[in-house]
Amino acid sequence: MSAFDGLPQCSFAGIVVPYESIDVQGGVRDHVHEYPHSDGGDPELLGRKLYTFRITANFHDTFRGYVDLWPDKLNLLLSTLESSTTAALVVPQYGTIQAYATSWTRQISTRVRSGEKVVIEFREDGAQVGLDQIVDEHPLEVRSHALVLDARVKDAVAAGDSLSALQKDAAITGTDRDVFDSIGALANSIFAIQDTAALNGQLYGTKLLQLASLCERADGLRSMQTTSSQPVVEALHALWAAAVRLADNVQGKSRAMQRYVTPTRMAMSDVAIALYRDASRTEDLLALNTGSYRDALAIPAGTTLVYYLAT
Repeated sequence: MSAFDGLPQCSFAGIVVPYESIDVQGGVRDHVHEYPHSDGGDPELLGRKLYTFRITANFHDTFRGYVDLWPDKLNLLLSTLESSTTAALVVPQYGTIQAYATSWTRQISTRVRSGEKVVIEFREDGAQVGLDQIVDEHPLEVRSHALVLDARVKDAVAAGDSLSALQKDAAITGTDRDVFDSIGALANSIFAIQDTAALNGQLYGTKLLQLASLCERADGLRSMQTTSSQPVVEALHALWAAAVRLADNVQGKSRAMQRYVTPTRMAMSDVAIALYRDASRTEDLLALNTGSYRDALAIPAGTTLVYYLAT
């Protein structure tokens, strides 16, 4: 007796499937980044694909050891498949997984009077990780803090418009307002992608780090250093903390993202050379750090940028 003889019966939803052959297909998801004037590419691995199982089975009423195999058990199986049911699929050489049928074909021949052959394709269910699993806290927290910040900034702007000329230095200037507008727009974009699980959390994490960087920039504004700005500062710090907390959470469950603080005034191409020794990676850094600077040719010293380690 071989180990093969000791394997469990193939079945779906508890219904036995007397198989002739089973094809198991696996794979990985990847995206290849390609850069101009650079040979090859930079593959980014995004996790494995869902397993698929193609089972060829014979349902005949002449098989010993099976009761009412054809047509009763086959009809019950087909009814279960048609109901789009996710259930336990027992694959003898693989184990038990949750799966559903994507298609099936019945092969009926006039030369075979005892039953028929059925080919069924199953797909694994439950391997995809959504953003609600990547992060422990809902992105609504970032959204709510951003709304509070926006309201307090508007109150501060209204109060500043009524200040005397001697007090104007304490008001939020038009340039400062642009920073807070950028924070609000970025927070809205983060909330908008909360259900896009196909991104696997990377775009989500990138935008959270960009938001944290903008909050840090806003915290250093001259208008934020006065006592009258404390309500705005408190709301800013709450949003900043939420963004950092959620970004760290995403990093712990997806590809790790790094931070780089520019030691001096730099162009983004200089940053690419410093990080990768490859100026062609400039485009990647520009995409990851949109909104973190004003001029990509003159990024101020002390600016926090995000990047992925070279693979």
